[in-house]
Amino acid sequence: DVLGYGAVVGHTFAGSAITALRGGGDEEVRVALPRLVDREIIELDDEPRSPTRGQHRFVQGLMREVVYGRLSRRERVARHLAAADFFSATGSDELAGVIASHLVAAYRAAPKDEAASLRDRARDALLAAADRARALGAPERSLGYLEEAIELVDPEDIARRMPIEEAILESGIVVGRHGPVVERARAVRERYIADGDTEGAARASRWEGLALVNDGRPHEGVAVLAAGLERIDGRVDSAATARLAAELGRAYLMSGQFPEALAVIDATLPAAERLGLRDVIAELLPSKGWALSEHGRLQEAAALFLGAITLAEREGVFNAECRARMNLSAWWAAEAPATAFSIAREGYERALARGDMQWALSLFGNASWTALVLGEWDWIRSELKGLEPDYSKGISGYFAMGGPLELLGAEGDFATVSNILEEMRGALDGREDPQIDSILTCAEAQAQLASGDLGRAMETGRSASLALAGNAYEVVIFWARAAAWLGDRSSLEMALGVMRGHHSFRLALNHAMLLGMEAALVAVDGDGDRAGAMFDLATASLREMGALYPLAMAQLDRSVILPDAPGTLRAAAEAREILERLGAHAFVARLDAATGRAATTSVEGVAAEA
Repeated sequence: DVLGYGAVVGHTFAGSAITALRGGGDEEVRVALPRLVDREIIELDDEPRSPTRGQHRFVQGLMREVVYGRLSRRERVARHLAAADFFSATGSDELAGVIASHLVAAYRAAPKDEAASLRDRARDALLAAADRARALGAPERSLGYLEEAIELVDPEDIARRMPIEEAILESGIVVGRHGPVVERARAVRERYIADGDTEGAARASRWEGLALVNDGRPHEGVAVLAAGLERIDGRVDSAATARLAAELGRAYLMSGQFPEALAVIDATLPAAERLGLRDVIAELLPSKGWALSEHGRLQEAAALFLGAITLAEREGVFNAECRARMNLSAWWAAEAPATAFSIAREGYERALARGDMQWALSLFGNASWTALVLGEWDWIRSELKGLEPDYSKGISGYFAMGGPLELLGAEGDFATVSNILEEMRGALDGREDPQIDSILTCAEAQAQLASGDLGRAMETGRSASLALAGNAYEVVIFWARAAAWLGDRSSLEMALGVMRGHHSFRLALNHAMLLGMEAALVAVDGDGDRAGAMFDLATASLREMGALYPLAMAQLDRSVILPDAPGTLRAAAEAREILERLGAHAFVARLDAATGRAATTSVEGVAAEA
């Protein structure tokens, strides 16, 4: 009897729970438990640090199944209901999932004539468990409860069913199940259309479009979202339609259609303000900042991003906060990398604490890129151990690997870079996303540069820079550097043209790298003195920013292009000191080849060099 009650409670159970379920008999329970331990059916958990210390558990899961299987259906129903009441009486929200599991088990064990009365109670308990799991930062578990709950709703009970359907769509986005969300959202949308519910159809279209964008299919997302807005004649007069329009603006951005994005955003912001939709405004502000930045209005963009973070935090709109942190850290990485690192890292840590791995991966990507610039390579290595990017779940996994791939290339681990790139490309499955394309080509070009395959690095960077348009600034530096090291003036001049023409090179870090490449062109033209002075200006700026990795690479450029010029010995020493400290073995080897030696020399050792 004691064992039967224990099997109902679970694999692990407390003696007090058994007593409560039996309706008393505490002494009988105290006597029975040690005997069952002696018979090696159950065991006492006496680990000092165990959260279940003092409780008993079945030695084998199979034994519990056998005991449970011997209970009649009516016994199961009665005991599961008693267990649910017992745990409910504790008043602890932490037990919401346990309570739900017992009510569901009671419902499934009940005869048909009794099941109907238990179904609603079980469903409501699952919804409460989903809410609690979400609050605890367990979105996968929350989604599981929601999917179980909807099975307990009559398909024709629209009033109850559709809110759960939409909650499943939202949770699916959070955990990165974008493909299933797309399919489910389409079915939900068609049901709303059939019922004449335009607001519901707008909400479903938004979820479908959002899933497509996050899955790395922004052009498909634009089509779905635009069609949803056209279905209501472009009216933005409600929360549902404002959110739909806001998502269309973001989809345009993700697909590289910046003028279209700005037009939609500017049209939606006043409507959101009139409707008092602060969460929508919080979503629109980072979008507008991104759109303005692509129009060269960089300081306006930065101010909008900062304001968006403040508003999103105040209103508790975490998605908007993460987007603002992503956009601001992306642009400030080229202006104030230390600040960008702080902004992205804080968002990454907040996302981890909430269990939101999609945002955690994306923000880690931005944080790792600035950590790469700042020389915080050990931070990247340490954090990467706990992350498992899943490229099948959309763009976040790709974002996460941009910085680490460049780190691996600099270390000289080209086989790992190649394997990861192959895996990432294989997971694309026909998806087209300009940001993903940029990440992949940057990693490929950098690995080619680091391995000494300069011709391929130059061609990869050149073709990608010309094809990626607005994202060209991220890969053009590899093209320019490879051309400079080869002494290919024509290709270097072409790369510099792309750099000069992109507004991001007005930002401090990018401008310093541009100046370094301008110095390389002057050196290729034979004016070593002027090139040296330009290198001095570029490296001084990088040093002041704390941009250690770009500083080392600029000093490496100088060592490769001006091996015998005044100032090069000191430049090579500084490059070596940084690159060896970071573990950038591939570029240390390039420096050795440029200087004709492998010996280390400290900066202090050449302090008197002319």
